[in-house]
Amino acid sequence: MFIEQYEYQVNEGMWEQWEGFMERAVPYQQGCGMTVLGLFWADNDHTRFVWMRQFDSDEQRDRLYSAVYDSEFWKQNMLPEVRRLVVKGSSQTTRLTPFSDLSALSPKGNGA
Repeated sequence: MFIEQYEYQVNEGMWEQWEGFMERAVPYQQGCGMTVLGLFWADNDHTRFVWMRQFDSDEQRDRLYSAVYDSEFWKQNMLPEVRRLVVKGSSQTTRLTPFSDLSALSPKGNGA
């Protein structure tokens, strides 16, 4: 299991339109099988949008990416909006992998 964190720079003054887009994009992606963990504005800045999705494996990620981003629906209806609302080349993806053994961090004898 791993999480991917995505950050985009939304064009100035378009944050409400971006939120409207995400209100359509997230249910579509969830309908294709993706797990969306959260949507955030970074540092209360309405040009820095961060969101996270969880995947069980690289294979699942590849399959779900294909289901969403290779679909005609996405290409025709969603991608043009992304291109209009997000600063080109601003996206950053960070792969977050779980710490190997959280139980090793629990203090002994505190009931945790």
